Amino acid sequence: MHNYKKSFFLSVAGLTTTLLASQAMADPISSPPCPVGYDGNVTCINTVSSDGQNLQDKLNSITTSSTGIDVYTDQINPSALWSIGSTGSSENALMFEIAGNAGLNTFGIYDPTNKDNKLQLFSGSASDAYSTTLKNIGGGSYKATQFDSSGDVLGQQSANFGTNNLFGYYLEGPGGTFYSDPSLNPNGNAQMVAYEGGHGVSLNLGAGSSKFLANEYILAWEDMAYGTGDNDFNDFAVMVESVDPSGPSVPEPHVLGLFGLGLLLMSITPKLNPRRKLSTIAA
Repeated sequence: MHNYKKSFFLSVAGLTTTLLASQAMADPISSPPCPVGYDGNVTCINTVSSDGQNLQDKLNSITTSSTGIDVYTDQINPSALWSIGSTGSSENALMFEIAGNAGLNTFGIYDPTNKDNKLQLFSGSASDAYSTTLKNIGGGSYKATQFDSSGDVLGQQSANFGTNNLFGYYLEGPGGTFYSDPSLNPNGNAQMVAYEGGHGVSLNLGAGSSKFLANEYILAWEDMAYGTGDNDFNDFAVMVESVDPSGPSVPEPHVLGLFGLGLLLMSITPKLNPRRKLSTIAA
């Protein structure tokens, strides 16, 4: 068999496998259903919350600009691991909690190499407008200083995560401990969705309207294992700033399909242009 024929058949097989895999990835999560057209990289959010408030409505209620946040199309990926910017400091503000476990859920960061090594940023008693300054003090050490809504210091805690300047976020409560890295959650499901600032969005978090900046992110959490609760992702919402999301991401299905198609076209090019092949041999 000529090499181009062999390459052609291998590419067809690869493209078929890729497209089938892409189709499997593109199937929306069945419960709750995603809107038609969203693929497996989008976390499905139940638009009907048990308490009558859903994430989209809550974000709309604090948006003061004509441009808003779409809870589906504005999800960022990857959002599993994070790092603090060159200032070495990140401000964190508790936006809202709409959950029966609001007085019990705690939030913080964890060591990617040991998920049980945590640093708490907000306790269960924290409420809206509480804030925490997270400081990277070097050598993998972090210090958190918690403030109440009046700006008074509540306390400080510290932890050491190693030297890679990476961490993940966690939410812990009666429903379990959940992580920004979905692979650490039950059945590998996402328990957090993240939204990046910028794009002309302005928000009012209680101190008047201000820009939702490009280095700021909203992290919205579901505090029950995905599929066992209401999946509304408004149980705990926090804004974090001066951080950068990273690793690991899932390739988009259409990108995989285009890669396979490229291999197929490359394999059939000699077949479509035999004169070029003959002239090359003659040369």
